[in-house]
Amino acid sequence: MFILFQLATSAMEEMIDRAVDGGARGGAGASNEMELFQEIQRLEHKLRDAEEYALEKSVRCQNAEALR
Repeated sequence: MFILFQLATSAMEEMIDRAVDGGARGGAGASNEMELFQEIQRLEHKLRDAEEYALEKSVRCQNAEALR
């Protein structure tokens, strides 16, 4: 779980760096920013899904252990 969070954070930081570099050059900043924002939202959604999945797995494992 922690590794997934680190991966998502690194990807977001890289995208932000690219946007800043692109904006400094006067490129299509607004369009690029919107794409980055959408990508960040997508990654956040995937991270939440992964957290929920990990929590469900943890509960299932605890239940299985309790039954033993």
